[in-house]
Amino acid sequence: MPATTIDPDLLDQYLADFRRDGFLVVRDVFDRQRAAQLVEHLHREHPEYMGGDLTDDHCTVGDRRITAPLRYAPPFDCADFVTHPLVDAILCGTLGRDYVLEAFGVISSLPGAMEQNVHRDGGSLFPDSGLDGLLPPSAVAVAMPLVDMNETSGMTAFWPGSHRQSQRDQESPGIAADAPAGSLVFWDFRTFHNGLANKGDAARPLLYMTLSSSSVSLGVVTMPPG
Repeated sequence: MPATTIDPDLLDQYLADFRRDGFLVVRDVFDRQRAAQLVEHLHREHPEYMGGDLTDDHCTVGDRRITAPLRYAPPFDCADFVTHPLVDAILCGTLGRDYVLEAFGVISSLPGAMEQNVHRDGGSLFPDSGLDGLLPPSAVAVAMPLVDMNETSGMTAFWPGSHRQSQRDQESPGIAADAPAGSLVFWDFRTFHNGLANKGDAARPLLYMTLSSSSVSLGVVTMPPG
C-alpha cells in the first residue's frame, strides 16, 4: 500500500525540484502489482487502448498515440491514485488547497509509435505581459506509468526550466524520464515535453489526471499534429 505519511523535508525537496524544473519523477510509489492489475483491467475493459480497434471516444496525440477518458467507476475508481497523500501534498504546494480535478483517463503509446512532437500542454495566461514565467502553475498533469518506461517501451522527455521560458531552447536536449511501473510523474502544463518512440511489442499506458487552480479554467487543450 502507498505510504500515508510524507517526510516534510523530502516534500520540500520535491516541491523545490518541481518549481525549478517544471516536472518531477518519484519512482516506485505504488506496488508493481497494482500497476499490473490496472493493465489487466485495461485489456479487459478497453482493449482498444491497448492495441485493439479504436472507438470514437479518444483523441489522437501523435503517431499511434492516444489519450482517452476513463469512467471513474469500478475497476477504475482509483482513489489510491487520485487521493494519494503525496499527490495531494504536491498539488496543494503548487496549485493551492482548493485545486480542481479536470480530467481522468489513460494515455497510451501503441507499439511502433514514433517520437511525438515537442509541445506544452497549455499556453500562456498573459502572453503579452512577460509575466507567465514568473507565475506559479495554473495546471498540473499527474501520471502513473502502468508498465516500465524505458528505452524499449519509450519514455517521456522533459525540458527542465522550460516552464519559465516563452520558447524552448532548440539546442538543449530534453531529459528522458525512465520511470518504473507504479511511479508518479508530475509536470507543469507550461513545460515542454514529448513522448519517445515505443520500440517494443506492447502498449505503454499511463493512468493520468489533470488538475488546475480553482481560479483558472483549462478550456480546450490544443496540441500540434504528431
